Amino acid sequence: MAFFECEFPRTISYKSVGGSTWSTKVNEGLSGFEQRNANWSLPRNKYVINMITPSDVTRQEFADQLNAFFIVVQGQHDAFRLFDWLDHTSNAQFLGLGDGSKTHFQLIKTYAMGGRTSTRTITKPIHNTVNDYQGNTLTNTVKVYKNGVQVTEGNNGNQCHVDATTGVITFNTAPHGIIGSAPADVITADCQFHIPVRFATDEMQLSTEESNVASGQPIVSWQQLSLIEVRL
Repeated sequence: MAFFECEFPRTISYKSVGGSTWSTKVNEGLSGFEQRNANWSLPRNKYVINMITPSDVTRQEFADQLNAFFIVVQGQHDAFRLFDWLDHTSNAQFLGLGDGSKTHFQLIKTYAMGGRTSTRTITKPIHNTVNDYQGNTLTNTVKVYKNGVQVTEGNNGNQCHVDATTGVITFNTAPHGIIGSAPADVITADCQFHIPVRFATDEMQLSTEESNVASGQPIVSWQQLSLIEVRL
């Protein structure tokens, strides 16, 4: 089992249907009253890929991309990066306060509603050390701030490093804690991120319907192409 640090084709994921799922045990009494127990403390995303061919690729290219990706990750074996078109951004996210010794800060996204919050640990930020399925370098979307001032990536004392495989930000010099009347450094970040997923099947079941196959315009279908988030 390994993780393929590569982005699944966005042209295919664009038509996906899915999002957060939970695991809840519902015990219903004869009176109709319920007791509900949450099995998970965090959601797990699931997706179903729509097999409608995107407009910017031919049907044959679409099938070729999907088939090649499925083969190189060995079905369910290797997880990979998925761009969720509906949930991929974390802005002005508070990561923590400096204490004078702590150098590592984890990228996260906090979901808030009506006084409740839930936090996603971002382990796969979109960074320029990551490639898409064609080998193209992705644009770096991670921006780290100390007291509202952007911290650049590099090797001097005032800079930091981004681990695109874990989402951990490492400062070369620990941000300051409270010094006298001066407040601690506030660390925040903006980024886009991938969802780590795997295929939910080991069987490729693409089928070609009666269509213009010879001209590269086959009508390709798959009953159920499902992806499921993996916990890292």
